[in-house]
Amino acid sequence: EHERAHAGLVLLHDRLDFGAGDSLPGVEGRVFYFYRGDAMTVEDSVYAVAFLSSSLDYKFAKSNAVTFTADKQKFSLPLRKRFYRNNFQSVQELLIYVIPRPQLKKLAAAQRISVKIGSYTGGISTNSLMYINNLLNTSN
Repeated sequence: EHERAHAGLVLLHDRLDFGAGDSLPGVEGRVFYFYRGDAMTVEDSVYAVAFLSSSLDYKFAKSNAVTFTADKQKFSLPLRKRFYRNNFQSVQELLIYVIPRPQLKKLAAAQRISVKIGSYTGGISTNSLMYINNLLNTSN
């Protein structure tokens, strides 16, 4: 018996603002939904959130825990995987976290979301909340 293909859906693309005085120019955030099977018979599924940074040196090699604050309610996610590359002009780091559906629902219901990755704190735009809600509704 052959394995069914995995499918992924990217719904959120947001550039996090880490402040003008910070040496980190910006971080892109994305939320993914992956499932195994077909759309009518999903056998297994997972949500993931990923952050891609680009800077002059490694920012998340040692400290890469993520904490979300959704309307003053905090929760943390363990790092699932960190990828990095150095192209001799800048360093890119990709941090991937698995996020349970209940936590993603908390984010979607929030009026204000902040994200702390390592020692850097930024925010997710309110426009992105609509995309998170759309993801949750279509993957129900």
